[in-house]
Amino acid sequence: MPGVIFSGEHLHEVTFFRESFAQRWKLPAVSTLHPVSAFLFSPYTVPYGYLGLPNPDRVPQLYQEYLDSYEKWGVLPTLRVWSVEDLQPDRTGTQKLISIARAWQQFDLKPDFETDWGPETLFRYVGQDGEIATLSTTDGGTILHLPQEDTGYQRVFGVTQVRTDRSLPHWHAYNETTLLGLDPEKSYFLSDTPRDFSQLHINALPAGVSVTKSRVTANAALFRLEKINDSHEIDLLSQLHLLHLRSGIVVNGQELPQQKGATFRRTGISLSGIHKTTIWASPPYQGISGDAFGEWELSLPESPKIHLEFDIGLAEGSENSDGVTFIVSVQGNEIFRQHYNQQRWKHISLNLTPYQGQQVTLRFTTNPGPNANTSWDWANWGEPKIIAEPPDVLTKVGFFLPNEPIKSFPDTLRHTGQGKYVLETELPTHVLLLFQPGQQVVPPYNLRDAEFVAGLQSDDIFRLGSVWGSGQPTIITIGGVQKRSIFAPPPEGGQTVLQFLLSLPQAEKMMFSFSIGLQDGCSDGVLFKVLVNGETQFEHFTDTPGWTDAHISLSEFVGETLLLELVTDPHEKDDCDWAHWGNLLITAEDARIEAPNRTAETHQSVRETKLLSNYPNPFNPETWIPYQLAEAADVRVKIYDASGRLVRTIAVGFKPVGYYLTRERAVYWDGRNASGEPVASGVYFYTLSTESTRDSVTAGEFTATRRMLIRK
Repeated sequence: MPGVIFSGEHLHEVTFFRESFAQRWKLPAVSTLHPVSAFLFSPYTVPYGYLGLPNPDRVPQLYQEYLDSYEKWGVLPTLRVWSVEDLQPDRTGTQKLISIARAWQQFDLKPDFETDWGPETLFRYVGQDGEIATLSTTDGGTILHLPQEDTGYQRVFGVTQVRTDRSLPHWHAYNETTLLGLDPEKSYFLSDTPRDFSQLHINALPAGVSVTKSRVTANAALFRLEKINDSHEIDLLSQLHLLHLRSGIVVNGQELPQQKGATFRRTGISLSGIHKTTIWASPPYQGISGDAFGEWELSLPESPKIHLEFDIGLAEGSENSDGVTFIVSVQGNEIFRQHYNQQRWKHISLNLTPYQGQQVTLRFTTNPGPNANTSWDWANWGEPKIIAEPPDVLTKVGFFLPNEPIKSFPDTLRHTGQGKYVLETELPTHVLLLFQPGQQVVPPYNLRDAEFVAGLQSDDIFRLGSVWGSGQPTIITIGGVQKRSIFAPPPEGGQTVLQFLLSLPQAEKMMFSFSIGLQDGCSDGVLFKVLVNGETQFEHFTDTPGWTDAHISLSEFVGETLLLELVTDPHEKDDCDWAHWGNLLITAEDARIEAPNRTAETHQSVRETKLLSNYPNPFNPETWIPYQLAEAADVRVKIYDASGRLVRTIAVGFKPVGYYLTRERAVYWDGRNASGEPVASGVYFYTLSTESTRDSVTAGEFTATRRMLIRK
């Protein structure tokens, strides 16, 4: 039919000659991909991306899985836009793809099968006037060069470091030549924006180390550092080890072949939305009661730390089971026994270090339990593996910190001058840097009314922001029960993070109680987590609308400043994941309010006079400058620009001994000069000077200067 173009849902050998356009879906086996398919189909069909393609900024890793296929097929640039929000300038992936699409239209690019591509070229295109575009491999990924020497995009994958002058948005590990701490299992789009060396970042990190968690705000910086492929792992469910698996049953102390309904086989199940490869190990139940077992003969390596990791759980549908007893033995010696009846995963870690370098017999056993009731005993061992860790060695990590931290974990962080710090630590580890004083907790303390930071975590990258109104305090009725809550729906393929910096008082006991809520709708479930200083203290998955009450102990953190995070994570889809954190209450027994954020007016409460980091920093237009006084003094703050010119003098006046850390007590600057005019963006310095007197005689002076940044 003249003037009519036909398009197909998928490109294949039967219909291609009748389709002008056709979708291409990604394939899991990357090794099978080759441009020859594009060569064979190109006279007839132009391929374009899958219509369900994820957005590159919303679900970056899944989008790049499609690119793994598309780069070798010459697929037209395809972009899925969910809303106008996706077109904002900070959505770098979307903006980059729009510019590539414009180049495709401008130059009318088509596959070039007439010239030699060369060994490093994945795909080559030619424009209507002979313009050339090439997609080539690099040492750490791929790069698309468009006509007029424009870079369409650059992707990095398969490495922990890459030498480049480009940047990675919201990434905080780099130096002058190299992006650091990448995860070789993930892909990253690089940006043309120059790296900002005035911002907090890791500036030295050995190859082979990844930053698997990175959350940086004005209050705190949290990093998780891990060595990649540094442990020797024995997967007990691999084909090699399953070939040498011996299984059977035990009845009245006698070993028999597997029978009477008993199973010990490899499969996979999901519990509470978490899928694992498992061994289904139901005890025998057809007229008898006994054990089901599986046994491996293994040679354990010489290693200072060897541990056996696995999960236990009962398959969904086993509500009527009275539980199963899970048993692990080594060399005939029982090292683990637990009776368990839950349809959710429970993680177990067992120490095998005493058996290092030995040939061992490892046996997993399931037993119906003390009542010998075999009904619905659908027992599963989840992802069992043995991990042999290398000897502990210290890894040196370098940081650039524009502001000196008030506190650091680990506390071995050393200042080497000019904003540079060094930490030597064993890996894996969390590194937590606190830059602001925590909000003083006076139990009972409602977190809903406290200050917090809302952000979005996508894979290893965190940015401030929200989705669907996340981070908004509200009052919501779910299942007929009304609660004061914070709305926290997670983004597709990521997490919503609510971050609180808190200073806890001394107390005998302290508890954080809360409710997790899921509104009625079409959600396939949400995973709720509570983290303290980066470590998970609570985790619960629910796909049932309603409220669930829970609590954790904070007793081990009393008298300290801590970073508390509330995290929501979608199951598979983010449809209708209307999650809420409700009734967020910190309570205590025998609390003693001695923390410095309120009033500390004695000499013993402050050891030294000190100028602290302003917050927020960078800021626009206002900031607060905290300090502490070991002696009562007249206080003055002077602000200078980068050239040393005095911009503003703030005469604070006479202040008694104490901490001046909160917004109510710290020095406030509105970003204006002495004439009341807003100052320009840039670096400024603030100097705190004090003059203390004792018995009408000048007793001493203190002067300190720090750096701050206005960004408009």
